[in-house]
Amino acid sequence: MFPKYISLRTLRILCFALGFGFVTTVSGQVAEKSSTLWAPFVEWSFDNPTYSGNPFDLRATATFMHQASGTTHRTSLFYDGGTTWKLRFTGTRTGEWRFTTSSADAELDGLSGIVTIAPNNDSRIYGFLTAKNDKFALQTGENGELRGIILQVHWGAERLFKSGFTDLPTDVRDYGNAAYITNMVQYLLDRGCNSLAINVNNQWFKAGADSYEQHSSENPDLATFRAVETAIVTAHKLGARIHFWLWGDEERKWSAVGVGGINGTPDKRLQRYIAARLGPLPGWTMAYGFDLEEWVSDSQLREWASYLQGEMGWPHLLMARSFSNDALDVLSNDNRPTSGYYQDAVATVAAKPGRPHFYERRFLYTRDHWDMNNTMQAFWDFAMAGGIGCSWGLFYWNSTSPDYSNPEQLRTHARFWRDRLLLDLQRATNLSDGYVLKDQANSNFVFYKRDATSVLLKLSAMSGSQPIVAVDAKKEYAEIAVGDFSAQELTWNAPYRSDWVLAVGRFDQQQVEEPDDPTEIDHTAPVPPEGINVEQAPEAGKRSNDR
Repeated sequence: MFPKYISLRTLRILCFALGFGFVTTVSGQVAEKSSTLWAPFVEWSFDNPTYSGNPFDLRATATFMHQASGTTHRTSLFYDGGTTWKLRFTGTRTGEWRFTTSSADAELDGLSGIVTIAPNNDSRIYGFLTAKNDKFALQTGENGELRGIILQVHWGAERLFKSGFTDLPTDVRDYGNAAYITNMVQYLLDRGCNSLAINVNNQWFKAGADSYEQHSSENPDLATFRAVETAIVTAHKLGARIHFWLWGDEERKWSAVGVGGINGTPDKRLQRYIAARLGPLPGWTMAYGFDLEEWVSDSQLREWASYLQGEMGWPHLLMARSFSNDALDVLSNDNRPTSGYYQDAVATVAAKPGRPHFYERRFLYTRDHWDMNNTMQAFWDFAMAGGIGCSWGLFYWNSTSPDYSNPEQLRTHARFWRDRLLLDLQRATNLSDGYVLKDQANSNFVFYKRDATSVLLKLSAMSGSQPIVAVDAKKEYAEIAVGDFSAQELTWNAPYRSDWVLAVGRFDQQQVEEPDDPTEIDHTAPVPPEGINVEQAPEAGKRSNDR
């Protein structure tokens, strides 16, 4: 009788000794699978009972190749407890993909398989979030074409949906509750944002422990990863993303300094695990933490970003507040403008062009001067500066701080830009008495003017006849059809005084660009796959928080 568990290596030897030779399953071929573009991700499990070292240090990689285009993704298998290793894959092109594995461990070496990716009929499903020059961009279509998006991150929704919540961060296991994530994501989408912020800190190593003084682990905590991947998949299904702060600061010991040091052995082990387990999942971005100038060097951040991106087979935007070295995908700013948002944003972009910019110093409602009017105006000013991303949210360490008084204004902003942030839009303020963005073909324009009863539109260079619609930025989204106009200079007279935005052109909803590298992006996914915990996590204790 065969033992309950038999390794692939032992089975091969036994088959050879019995004269069976090698059959498909014995030679390492795994079950063929299928899925749809971008989601859900595909997963295989492998039993490896013979490995005796630290399972988080076992290296095994898989290379997936798209048979029609030659596009490849190289990722790693990851340890999932007991004697189980798993492999994940997300299809970024439709058609047949084949993979093979490579490892010094014979149990995980030489495995091969096929996965077929069909089109995804869910209109909310996009691929991985990446960048095109100075714009954030989502993969879309069957070949990963890019479309523009503004990264709007929301903090503090936990205050509304978690019983007993007093401060961030919270116990990371709370995020394993899909209903909890759903509530927060629906809330932030209703406030014009598209990403939920989660601060993890040392909970990567021990769930519930923000500080390295609260644990002694040097290995990733499986409970933490099961929770955060539930958050990623749940948010992605709803058309949103998760934005991680990998760490906090060193003053609170919310860093890797006390766990073998920055980029030390435990930290690199964690980075590999993040890449292997979360890398194949669309729907997340990652910032390094806060007050970074006090405890992290530029060279350490460069090493972190380069190493992590080198381990991931799919793109995920990495950033670090106040740093802009060329290993980082996004230029993340620590300044908090108190006026002249448009001018500050334009100067920020002009100083360091070529990559998307993100205001990471959170603009929390009722904190400092951020009232409803300033928030709404900054949404528009940052967009008209070229699509700068930002951190927003509730003033979560002040329990008496109110919710946004006019959330419809933020919804209107999100709805207006949903199909209009073309990747070649550039500033052209000489064309109006307000702010202007236009495309290179002179066929699509956006005009924005505050406190206006009229807007000057200099469209003499416009290509062909184009439709014009107007939207009141202070009200729930509604379009006023202005009409179709040929190239000319005209003044649009508003029906009343308000903040007005006008879209000129057809902004073809599928007007996208081929990616520089036809390998990927980010956005929405389906039901959490088998094995992901969606149960209510235990209540988190009170915690301090960055300011």
